Amino acid sequence: MINNKFLIFFFCFFNFFSAENHAQQNFLTYHDLVNSAEEEFVVKNNKEACYRYYDEAFRTFDNAFLKDYFSASQIAYSQGDTARFLNYLQNAFNAGMTIVCLEKAPIFRTINSNVVLLNQINKNYENRKVKKVNNALKDSVYRRFHLMELAKDEWANDLNKKKIYDDMELSNTNYYISFLEKGQFPSEQLIGIHTDENFADFLNRYNLKARNPFGGISGLSLGKPIPEDYELWNSFAYVSFLHYPCAFERTKNLFWKAVQNGFLHPKDYAFLVEWSMSSIGNSNYVNDCSIEKADSYFNIYSRMKRNEPEMIVKVEENRKSRHIQKYSVDIQKKKLEREKGFAFFFRFMHHR
Repeated sequence: MINNKFLIFFFCFFNFFSAENHAQQNFLTYHDLVNSAEEEFVVKNNKEACYRYYDEAFRTFDNAFLKDYFSASQIAYSQGDTARFLNYLQNAFNAGMTIVCLEKAPIFRTINSNVVLLNQINKNYENRKVKKVNNALKDSVYRRFHLMELAKDEWANDLNKKKIYDDMELSNTNYYISFLEKGQFPSEQLIGIHTDENFADFLNRYNLKARNPFGGISGLSLGKPIPEDYELWNSFAYVSFLHYPCAFERTKNLFWKAVQNGFLHPKDYAFLVEWSMSSIGNSNYVNDCSIEKADSYFNIYSRMKRNEPEMIVKVEENRKSRHIQKYSVDIQKKKLEREKGFAFFFRFMHHR
């Protein structure tokens, strides 16, 4: 049974208290600044210019994307700039990152041998001032996600129940489209990042059971003991559009507006474009739209990756038009991950 406390939240329709101010900023400029910061460090090895771009982005825009604070902190740490490292890290903590996320980046492993620095980090974490999020909306999104995952499990065991799952995702995407129509989206920018702890808290408060014990309290780690905290975002609303690509295909313009307003990342949009194209005719999804297969390649989703020289040129053009980091720079970032222990890519198939 769903208790009355949850029903109050579930049927409540609301806007985040700061959404209006948030939407007034054009976040495409933010992404241009972050892209420049990354390129200055990764390609040009110019740490001072890198810091200037990061600092301008973080100073100018409210509600910066948490992953960018985390990336900036790694760069500062790698350069021995302790003050900047602690500053960027504190911003990440205030944006909702848990201290366990430091384990995601191998470059941070040496922190454990620096007792003074480790004590300072722990102190800063204890004194963090986590930004306010819309907890009622978070519960609503979590509930929809949880019910969808249960329906998916039932469908896996009984093919006759697929329509129940499809209808649920139709309901979910319609609900989230109501936010898109306001230029918003219930991502981590509104409801905070998803962590094992806050999902467990949700389950406990409403006396619900985890989907199944695959690892990670939320049961989403597919057998790997990797905390969901590492992803530094909240995908619970986003995944419904992966399960029902036509809902995205019909609302592309609204999704892009949410990107401009800072509620979604440009790579979230690009990934959905590629995912939709790759999903044409897939019997797992409802195919009730026409998805145009065009040269909308961004080389983000691995199944859509193109390596022909002429297509790489097109990929770079497509990325530039959507304010996405250059593909050539992303390749260098992946090289730094392998060779130096950075962690620059996050979430679904590391698409961000």
